[in-house]
Amino acid sequence: MKSPRKDFFFLKYLGNTSWMLSERIFKTLSSFLIGVFVAKYLGPEKFGYLNYVIAFVAIFIPIAEMGYSTILLRELNPLNKHTRNQVVSTAFYLNLLVSLIVLALIWGIVGFGVHDRELASFISIYAIVVLFKPFSIIDYYYQSQIKAKKSSIIKTVTLVIVSGFKLILILFKADLKFFIFAYLLDIILASIFFILTYSFEGNSLFMKSPDLTIAMGLLKSSWPMVISSLSIILYMRMDQLMIKNMMNASELGLYSVSVRVYEGMIMISTVASTSILPVLVMLNNDSEDRFEKRLTELFRILFWGNIFLALFITIFDNNIILLLFGEQYERASTTMSILMWTAGFASLGSLTSRYFTVKKMEKKLALRTFISLLINLSLNYWLIPIYGINGSAIATGVSLLIGNYLIDYFDKDLTKLIKVKNKALFKWISR
Repeated sequence: MKSPRKDFFFLKYLGNTSWMLSERIFKTLSSFLIGVFVAKYLGPEKFGYLNYVIAFVAIFIPIAEMGYSTILLRELNPLNKHTRNQVVSTAFYLNLLVSLIVLALIWGIVGFGVHDRELASFISIYAIVVLFKPFSIIDYYYQSQIKAKKSSIIKTVTLVIVSGFKLILILFKADLKFFIFAYLLDIILASIFFILTYSFEGNSLFMKSPDLTIAMGLLKSSWPMVISSLSIILYMRMDQLMIKNMMNASELGLYSVSVRVYEGMIMISTVASTSILPVLVMLNNDSEDRFEKRLTELFRILFWGNIFLALFITIFDNNIILLLFGEQYERASTTMSILMWTAGFASLGSLTSRYFTVKKMEKKLALRTFISLLINLSLNYWLIPIYGINGSAIATGVSLLIGNYLIDYFDKDLTKLIKVKNKALFKWISR
């Protein structure tokens, strides 16, 4: 007979997860639609500059975040209220110090390394985003206490306000610099709402002095997470920086709209694999056979679902680009099609990362991400001069194939996983 207490916590956890997933889905759809309007208004060159600014600063974000999204979710849950507040305050002040150092580092690099003064000013302004990263600790606090509803409401309200502001900028034909401010406004508003909500509950974010012992523990736990997160963000953003520097902003604008469509599509896989994680944990604890059977089914659905989606987009790629972004982005259609054919292996990676979480193999995830990063950077450097933005899309596909599938053959601990993947990808052929 099940314990009523266990049932209560299961339902509470399920509701918490539902709020998080709903917010992510809404954010993905809204960001995609607003991104379409912004891209059409700015045109390829200015949209390329906007994405370059965001990509440049994004590389430094993992250092400023210090891996807290994982560490605090793990550390805060078992603590009493007094100790939790002490940890949150210590984490905040430590994160603020690191963020100040990161901001100074960005400004220094921009000052000496970016010769385009207007672009340098845009990056310098948007870099202020790192100063507001410490307030995200409140978000992680709510998630650790199974109160994601509050975080989701705050982020959704912020998204609606900022999206409306971007539409107003388009309506009044605003200059590019105002869109830089709009993207910065997103985190500023969210930080204000988090501070107000946290304070109204009687919590003290600033009043408690930092604890040196706690700070040292957080630093010790954070550096592996920082390396892993940094590898992931470099993998996701370096191609955009390379296209701008090796070609021009207009080509980056074309590539960026392809990435927008691609990321919007693979988010379905990401949300699906995230939502299924609690079920996978329970199945793994209950029965290895059932766990592998369900995992095989999930791999099959996500991989072949993305393959059929890629086929559809390839057939109508030109029509899709013209409908969404207009004639000025027509050359992006081929790049979009190439990227979509990589989505199947991206979905394998999304579910594989959940497998590593269940099996407590997080270090393997960091290693394969780093290997994929090196492959991706090397291929971009080789292929962009030959094939342009299509070369960057090809580099993405090859690195995903190796990093999310072929690499499994070289790890003896992943024998079962590669069998599951092969069964999901190929067994249906023999039926």
